[in-house]
Amino acid sequence: MLLILYKMKAIGIQKYLLISTLLLAAATLRCSGQIEMMHSEVAFLVDSVGNRYPSSTGDLTVRQHILRHFASYGLTSYEQPFEIVENVWGEGSMKLLGDGIEKEFVFGKDFDVSGRSAADSLEAPYIVVAGVVPDPLRCLLRDKVVICLQKAPDSGTGARVLTPSDVIQASGLAMISVLPPGIKISHRKSKGNRSYKPRPIPMLSIDYDMLSAFIPQSVADRMTAGSIYNAPESKRIRVSTRHFEKRIPAANIVGLKRGSGDKFIIVGAHYDTCAPNEDTGDIRRGANDNASGVAVLMALALRLSQIETRHSILFVAFGGEEKGFLGSMHFVSHLPLNKDDVAEMINLDMVGRMNNDVLYYKQYNDVHIKPTDVSWEELVLREQEGGLSDYYDFANAGIPVTYFHTGEDLVIHTSADTSDRLNYEGMDTIQLYLFNYIITVLSVADGAVTKVVTGGIRKKPLQLSVRAFSEVRSGIEPL
Repeated sequence: MLLILYKMKAIGIQKYLLISTLLLAAATLRCSGQIEMMHSEVAFLVDSVGNRYPSSTGDLTVRQHILRHFASYGLTSYEQPFEIVENVWGEGSMKLLGDGIEKEFVFGKDFDVSGRSAADSLEAPYIVVAGVVPDPLRCLLRDKVVICLQKAPDSGTGARVLTPSDVIQASGLAMISVLPPGIKISHRKSKGNRSYKPRPIPMLSIDYDMLSAFIPQSVADRMTAGSIYNAPESKRIRVSTRHFEKRIPAANIVGLKRGSGDKFIIVGAHYDTCAPNEDTGDIRRGANDNASGVAVLMALALRLSQIETRHSILFVAFGGEEKGFLGSMHFVSHLPLNKDDVAEMINLDMVGRMNNDVLYYKQYNDVHIKPTDVSWEELVLREQEGGLSDYYDFANAGIPVTYFHTGEDLVIHTSADTSDRLNYEGMDTIQLYLFNYIITVLSVADGAVTKVVTGGIRKKPLQLSVRAFSEVRSGIEPL
């Protein structure tokens, strides 16, 4: 049974009948073969392709696959390309000067340069500190190379040390971190993420055994937490650093269902996986994380493409989520529409392992309805935080967000996250519920309906035709 509670004002009988028809269809319609469709989609992504790490062969294959399917549903489909900084690293040189001595250190053996180091060349006096410098003494760091012990000999576990931000705020010119005793310098490339951009100062590191080159051994032996050694002005450090990045191409895949109005709903799910295991080469196939979300996204795109809606719907398969939600970050920073025109962003991540009929959700900002306003007999809806996902930048931008997931899964990011683990009946129930939820959001955002309560009625499935649409465009397209 379907119960509709609506605002009487500003609703004509024709509009009421249209909304009633849409909601009744949403409550009872079950496309033929939806479970088979989602099972096939997961099998393709997980079993046939497997590795969907950005710029891999599998990544390119999946991007074209989603583009073709969006187009076949009658959606305007295109790629939104962006770049991922996969690795960052630094290189450089360092010398100790003074008192007629010039000591040169060997890069990669005596010292390393951080991947987030600025590219710069300078020569300046230096200071050695162990632990945090009290505010009244921070003036001592100004215009100097600051050598920071990461662990003073007598400091306990968790003792705070000087950070790059501390040095920058104190107007230090460069920072050299002294590694704890027993840890040797090992030059390696750092993984790029959301925070790959270089700091504004050179950042280097030395191992603990090298500290005696900069201060007398007798002083080094007596340094405790809070100690400061201000080197004579005649002693100076000369550093030259360079910053390097390895960038790889990636893309978001967008399918647009145009409505007659100016508002939009965004439905998103990331399609990428983590890179294969560096040691074993095992592929992290990403069935629950997040072929399940893509399969539900595609099922919703097919169903919603068959009905007329006032608001437009953007279906987005995000790339680069496993690198720090980079695809969605790029999408939000290059929104092809006015932010205020987004009625809601719906994020699907890890929706393939439903247990005890529970679907979890979390909402951010001023959403129009709660998922519990659209009740479904076959689901238990519970509010619960999930892991960080592609909703993050939308929420930070003030866009209303609802994030759906089926709970914690300790197997993700391993080769054991395979297609045979998924609950396809549960995914089918989820996509049917989400179809109802989206229709309700469309109606409520339009000011027509305040609350919808639906029961899980199953009737004979209706076979829907798929309109042909062949145009596939590449690039960032304004809407």
